[in-house]
Formats: sequence, structure tokens, C-alpha cells
Amino acid sequence: MNVIRGILSLAVVVTSASCGEPCHEYPVDGYTGDVVVRWEREISLDRRLEIHGGIGAEILFESLMPPPKDIVDLPECVSVWDAVDYYEAQEEVRYAIPDTILNPAADDGV
Repeated sequence: MNVIRGILSLAVVVTSASCGEPCHEYPVDGYTGDVVVRWEREISLDRRLEIHGGIGAEILFESLMPPPKDIVDLPECVSVWDAVDYYEAQEEVRYAIPDTILNPAADDGV
């Protein structure tokens, strides 16, 4: 997966931390610019908001049923892969992955 992530991340345009320009040019169809964050264990809402706030993300969906996870919306100045790296550096996070959706525009009618 690291090889795929490395290849796909080449297509992501990253800007400076100052958020001067949008950086959401997604590497492939189906990426929403959102990230799924799977927590290692139960975690308080205050701590989750603190971690999300560290990157400027907002919770779109939360599931507290085991395993707990959030889907978060990223600010335009944060790339999907930078967000994944940020979340995976947090000790409370089991994993973080780009959220993918079925993209009707990319459907060949199959």
C-alpha cells in the first residue's frame, strides 16, 4: 500500500502551510478529499475534536460503535495524504485512509 500511496501522492498538489491556494487535486476518481479516521480505542469527543482541530478538519460522520471511527472533511489547504500522515502520527489513531465514494461520472454504465 505504501508503494501505491507514494505513486498516488505524486498527483496531489500540496501548498504551503499558510493555505495560500487550494490543494485538492485528487489522485484518482473516487477520492472525496475526506479522510476516514479509525480510533485505536474509545476516545472522548473533546480529544477527537482536539486532534481534528490540529489539522483544521471537521467531523462529517461519526460511528462510536466498535471500532470507533470518524469521517472528516479537510480544509482546502490540506492534501489527503498529508492528512493521513498527520492522523497516523497520533497515538490514538489505529489508521487513517482516504475516503472513497462511488463516482457516477466515472461509471461506464456497467
